[in-house]
Amino acid sequence: MVSNPLLLFINEHCKEDPEGYLRYSEFYTKYAQYLKGNKRRVISKREFSQFLDMEGLEVRRTTKDEMTDRYIEGIRWKDMVMDFTKNDSNDSNDSYCN
Repeated sequence: MVSNPLLLFINEHCKEDPEGYLRYSEFYTKYAQYLKGNKRRVISKREFSQFLDMEGLEVRRTTKDEMTDRYIEGIRWKDMVMDFTKNDSNDSNDSYCN
């Protein structure tokens, strides 16, 4: 079983996709909500970048869909309703992630 909270988050909410990408800021915000909801320490963006690098996820500044920003490449959100504040995604405050 995976005990690394980042890997748990990725396994629960993301899917590997060679053509996929997620905005770094959106991913970090949702991961921080996930950590808070699971009573874990919220890591700094610097630590977050280091953990992504250790997991082999590339972060780079580029333009996607006419928007220049930092993106994590090679993953995308799973097509499902997610509540990042809990492990249980049956809450009525769930939101769609594209």
